[in-house]
Amino acid sequence: MANPSKFYEVLNLSEDSSPQEIRKAYKILAKKWHPDKHPVSSKREAEAKFKAISQAYEALSDQEFTNKASVHGNTHLNLKRSCSSVSNDVKRKPMPKESKLECTLEELFWGCKKEVKFTRDVVTNAGWVLQKQECHTITVKPGWRKGTKIIFDSMGDEMPGFLPADIVFLISEKYHPLFKRIGDNLVLKVKVTLANALTGWSFTFRLIDGEKISCYFHNEIIFPGYEKVIKGKGMPIANKHGARGDLIIKFHVVFPRELSGEQRKCVVELLKESN
Repeated sequence: MANPSKFYEVLNLSEDSSPQEIRKAYKILAKKWHPDKHPVSSKREAEAKFKAISQAYEALSDQEFTNKASVHGNTHLNLKRSCSSVSNDVKRKPMPKESKLECTLEELFWGCKKEVKFTRDVVTNAGWVLQKQECHTITVKPGWRKGTKIIFDSMGDEMPGFLPADIVFLISEKYHPLFKRIGDNLVLKVKVTLANALTGWSFTFRLIDGEKISCYFHNEIIFPGYEKVIKGKGMPIANKHGARGDLIIKFHVVFPRELSGEQRKCVVELLKESN
């Protein structure tokens, strides 16, 4: 029978290491020496190292080996076997692994399909932990908000004695140069000169869906803090077909840095007339 001390030596561990420490050491070394991560010049060395690391981990994880080792006085391995039997009876699920799924406002307005890729640890029947690449398609629904969760149940990392973890993707909104989203509403900030704010003004812009909108201000004064709400021109409301939030236009009145004497007189006369 192989000397268990050699297996610990391969994993750079002491013989009193816990099962968790053994798994952790194997995962680190397996990733480091995986042949696919090495160039041709060092691939042969990596293959040999990876094989030795896998054999050591398999031996230390094997229940039959554990029983034999306990007969030879290795009490730690006997304890390891007992802990494994308990974890098989009551399995826990680790915390899910979360990742961001970035979407533009246009993608969240219309809906889209996003391909996601991730690598996870998979435990084989022999107890080896291998890495597997997953590729899945997420269908983003119109109106989904920042923070919406897409859960891949039990598609995360596997560990001996535990249930597979979940993989969670969280919707994240990319910066938009024109609109800001607040709930189901869209906010558009517009600068307007003091002259236009007082004497009348109009401007045109396009919504996220491409619709052209024109706003006219001929009979109203645009004062600091003034807002105009256009109903039903915001983001789609998820799970409510055809329903949309509002578009809120916020105006920033740009005051001149200085006025000439003549301009001041004109302002004074204008204010007198308005009173």
